[in-house]
Formats: sequence, structure tokens, C-alpha cells
Amino acid sequence: MKLVTLFFVTAAILSPLNGYAKPVNPGSYASVKTDFRGEDQEEARLKIAKNIKRAQKNSGRAQIIVMPFSDDGKNDSGKVAKDTLKQLLVSAGTEIVDRDLPKALKDELIAYEQSGSSLGASFELADYVFKGEVLDVSVSASFSPASTSYNKEGKPVKHEPRCSVNSQARLNVKFYSMNPLELLEALTLTQNNADTVYNVSSCKGVNTTNTAMGAVRKALERKDGTIKNYFAPRGYIVDHRAKKKDHIFKTTFAAHGTKPKTKVVIYKTVVKQDPITLETSTEKSEVASGKVIAVKGDENVWIKLDKKNLVDEIRLGDLVEVHHEDCKKFSFTNNCYLQDRF
Repeated sequence: MKLVTLFFVTAAILSPLNGYAKPVNPGSYASVKTDFRGEDQEEARLKIAKNIKRAQKNSGRAQIIVMPFSDDGKNDSGKVAKDTLKQLLVSAGTEIVDRDLPKALKDELIAYEQSGSSLGASFELADYVFKGEVLDVSVSASFSPASTSYNKEGKPVKHEPRCSVNSQARLNVKFYSMNPLELLEALTLTQNNADTVYNVSSCKGVNTTNTAMGAVRKALERKDGTIKNYFAPRGYIVDHRAKKKDHIFKTTFAAHGTKPKTKVVIYKTVVKQDPITLETSTEKSEVASGKVIAVKGDENVWIKLDKKNLVDEIRLGDLVEVHHEDCKKFSFTNNCYLQDRF
């Protein structure tokens, strides 16, 4: 218990989130003159205004169909995978459309996977469709009888009889847009899971299914950030204010789509030219990261940068996206180890 307490105390001290907890009043901050990107400021302003209007028009929740995961009868692992994915998508603010797919769409998906390209069909059933497969779920169990070992001080340490259960799950998940039909992402996920059952005389009769299904769930949960980022709120920087050396930025995020301490990334768009074909393309380039801050007396969503020395790099109209992270073993904010134990 002491180690756990120490961990949380340390996390509270070191966590970068603490600086974003105290509500601020944007009205008490002075406006900072900030340009748009580009030489023609009026042209840039009109372009951003058009982008904001388009974004507001399309601000509804994404509608998603999650197809049943094929599993070849692997202990209902397909149902577990589908239910887990649906929970992740709902927590990302999307709307799940529960309906059977028409034969035309099923045939189109099969043709797409076989040919590697779209046949040009469009479907108005939803915005996106997820298609998955549980490739394999393996499980093993080993029994350890009661035993005694000795620590460094020579004192005996008793070990209870136990059954150790280990499982590994492998899944494929594909993510398509539906209008037109296009493959956006294909993920192959592998995840281990382990449980220990104490005070048993053997592994016979020990329920290994829970461990196996836990591996299936974790395979998707470990990628929750990657999945959620496709549907994360997006907005633009529309105001810059400061009080002494404290800078805050107003965004076009909907208030219901974010909350204080939510991580965001600010991007600028850059035009690049292919040196061979001379064709140009527009790409996102990260400028800075930050967090949504708690405010009072204002219904808009404001953010603060993680690194204060980057405030001069921000321009009006810069793109802001909420950023979710996959859990990591040594993360304070999204720790896999703690998720498994608390």
C-alpha cells in the first residue's frame, strides 16, 4: 500500500496537468495581436472563416456501423471484441448504428479487400464501418504447489498453491469510410493477458475463458487512443490573450466535446512539392501541444500551451485537434499497469 500511495503522490507532483486545474477568467486577459498565416491577411481570414462555417455545419456525431467480428467459434471472442469496440467508439462521442448490412455492401467490402481498391460505390447507411476478425486466442495453464522460499534475511516465505493462466489474442480490425467506400486504417493487434488463481489443488476446473476474453478486450483497449483520434474534436485558433506571461488561446471547439485537461495538438498546414512529379500537396505540421483549461465567465473552449516559449509560433486559424494516447506502461495519465490493477 505504501508503494501505491507513493506512486500517486509522485504522479501528482510531476504531472503536467496540475497547471491547468485552476479556472481562469478570459475576460481579465488582454488581447494579443496575432496574425493569420500567409502574406495576404484578408485572404487568410476569409479562408479560415469558410473552414469554420463548414466545420460547424458538419459538427454532428459520426455514425458508425460495427460489423460482427468473425471468430470461428472461439468462445464468443467475436462478440467480446465487437462489444469492446462499440464501447470505445461511444466514449469517443460517436453514434453506433445497429443494423444489418445489405448484401450489396457486404459484397463491396469483399471486392475491396480482394482488389485493394474501391469500386466507387457509396452508401448512406452511416459515415463509417468497422470490420474485424479474431485471428487466434490461445490459453495455457500451469499449476504450482504450495512451497516455501527464503528471503535475503533467511526468513521463510510461504507460497500458496496456485494456477497461473496465460492467454494471447490476435485481432485484425479494418476501418472504412462509406461515402465513398474507402479503407482508412487496418490494424493487427496482439495482446497477452495473465491471471493467477490461488488456493487450488490443480488447474482442473479453473475458468480460463475470462483470461482469454480479457486478452481480446485489452487488444482493443490498448489502442483506444489510435481509434478515438479518428473522431476527436477539431477546431481552430480564433483568439489570443495574455496576462503578464500567461497566454491562453480561444478555439472553436464545442463546449460539450472537450473538458479541462484534455490534451490538444496545434497544427499549421504546409504546402509541399514532389521533387519528381512537381505536384503539390497540403500536409499538417505540428506546432505545439497543450491542454484545455478550466474557465469561468466564458462558454468558449480555451487552451494553454505546454511550452510557453512556443506562443509566438501560434497563428489565428491554426488547426487544433484533441489528441488521445494509447496506454503506456510508464504513463502517469494513461497507464496500462494501473488499468489492470485498479
